[in-house]
Amino acid sequence: MLSMSQGGTGSSQLPARAMFACIPPDNAVIEERPGRGRCLIAQRDFQPGDVVFRSQPHAFALLSGLNADHCECCFSSGPVKRCAACGWVAYCGKGCQLKAWKNHHKWECKALKSHAAGVPGGVVDCAILAARTLLTMQRAGPDASVTKEIRGMVYDDAIVKDQRPCARFVCLLLRDYTLPLNPSEEELCRLLAAFQANNFAIADDLLVARGAGVYPAGALLNHSCLGNCVMQYEHGQVQVVRCIQPVAQGEELCHSYVDQASTRTDRLAKLQLQYGFVCTCERCGADGGSLLDRCLEGWRRPGAAPDPELFKDGEFLPPLSLVDWESQLASDEPSPEQKKQRMRDLDLANRQLQTVSPVDPACPKSISACEKALSLRQTWLHAAHLDMLSLLCQLQNLCAEAAEWRKALVYGCRIISIYSFIYPANHPILGLQWYRVGDVCQYAKEPVLRRAAYRRAIACLRVSMGEECAWLSDLREALL
Repeated sequence: MLSMSQGGTGSSQLPARAMFACIPPDNAVIEERPGRGRCLIAQRDFQPGDVVFRSQPHAFALLSGLNADHCECCFSSGPVKRCAACGWVAYCGKGCQLKAWKNHHKWECKALKSHAAGVPGGVVDCAILAARTLLTMQRAGPDASVTKEIRGMVYDDAIVKDQRPCARFVCLLLRDYTLPLNPSEEELCRLLAAFQANNFAIADDLLVARGAGVYPAGALLNHSCLGNCVMQYEHGQVQVVRCIQPVAQGEELCHSYVDQASTRTDRLAKLQLQYGFVCTCERCGADGGSLLDRCLEGWRRPGAAPDPELFKDGEFLPPLSLVDWESQLASDEPSPEQKKQRMRDLDLANRQLQTVSPVDPACPKSISACEKALSLRQTWLHAAHLDMLSLLCQLQNLCAEAAEWRKALVYGCRIISIYSFIYPANHPILGLQWYRVGDVCQYAKEPVLRRAAYRRAIACLRVSMGEECAWLSDLREALL
């Protein structure tokens, strides 16, 4: 019989120290705090790069869109062989096939063959994960710590009713399981609601989602748009909670549930919809919006100084300060004529982008159209506006594809400037962008800048991804 914790996200029905053996008690403990509910609290001082804990998933599933060239057991890409019986999953070799068969596939193979075809991939993925979770709980028994951890995942009752379509498909799938699993539709809805509020996308070293997993220990970390931790994955599915900022003893450990490169309105809407709570972190709760959020969707002040150079004489220049970013922000209401001109220019910029060839986006005509759009936008939009960031990323990619390396370097550095404003120091997104800029420097024949960019990538990634990260060995070899 499945039983899940209910009530608003943050309420706890877990004993503070009796569970989660993967969390060293000298590192962190669970506490209830006013306004935050259940929290994970540091028991010692942490430095950037320190690991809080590692945990194995209680269940996981590869995204179905990757079945053609990824192993569903270890998530590795490359030549794979599909299961001859169901044709749904694939494996990189005999070892992974046998491991998956013993763990879950021998019970689900017939069901996937009978019901998965023609069903949207997201529904199948969620159903597979739910079934594997139920299987884990049944094999462990009702009093096992694994079962208690899964039952203890908290969620908001308001999102339970949204799970019925997927719950019905899970019921259909379970009818053909070779091991009897008979939860009610209501019980499945509650399990799926817990998934929505607690599960994690399993990302690779490029931060691209490869699957989903059930990590109740990781779900103990509350959200903050200014998170001091990040989640990273080793050996396919081992979740690592790593600090990217100094954390003092007694301070809450938290991470961002949403991309920090999004507006306050978008973050609040997503958090409310998916997790059922309103974020009141320092960034979201600032009166009138934080400086960062005002810049991400703000207008450029007329007459603001042009964006400074980002590299000169073989050196990267210091990033813009908060004062620099704020000085570009418009504070006065534009005149009616300025509003009309702004609307005309931004509309023209959008029309320029519509001319980019989908067949050959890196052709000179497409790059020229994007650059014209950039010129029009940067007249009116703040330099850190999300529409500016999106266009800069597009131009960096197009110029790299067209081997216009000098332009790609300029756009890549502008992206780093904005990322440094948006993301905390040592965030992996920043490290990966430094890595890319270093690669561009190599083709742009800037060897000094290349080495400087690689060193910055190493400094960032060793903190956020650890010394075992494959990128670090590649970067260090490139510096030899």
